[in-house]
Amino acid sequence: METLHTRLQEKFPNAQVTFANLEAGDHYIIVDTAHLHSIISYLKIDEHYTILMCLSGAEDSEFLQSVYHLFSESSRKKVTLKVRLPKDNPEVETIGDLWPGAYFFEREAYDLFGIIYKNHPDLRRIMLPEDWIGHPLRKNYIDPIQYQDINNERAYPCDVPNVTEKK
Repeated sequence: METLHTRLQEKFPNAQVTFANLEAGDHYIIVDTAHLHSIISYLKIDEHYTILMCLSGAEDSEFLQSVYHLFSESSRKKVTLKVRLPKDNPEVETIGDLWPGAYFFEREAYDLFGIIYKNHPDLRRIMLPEDWIGHPLRKNYIDPIQYQDINNERAYPCDVPNVTEKK
């Protein structure tokens, strides 16, 4: 992973490419939004990371993130890329032109986190109704009390009696 990080820094000297080596063993590379598409294209074509395993959204205390999990069949290696996006304007370029299946992953991240994928041909909700307000996986999301005459108020889950017990 560290050699890949070095190659990326050499190939993209103007890009911000940061290698994160967590103690748990989950290594990833943070790239800036301006160079994401060209870096992912390079990884696919030149480094043979030909499989997009997953694309998802995430949120930490400061940023939203678009997370890309790639796999190389030839080297049998995985790489994870993360792009940090400001919460007030989370925009990043689509990679659907490289992997058409990414369009569905991007729609999910848009629906649940509000990440906007620029140049996506059909960026709309995929799980929730079009008139849903908010993005439910964001930390500041508050469940609506009601949606289309359906009451969403419920008891705290720990206060609900166990209905599976036999009487």
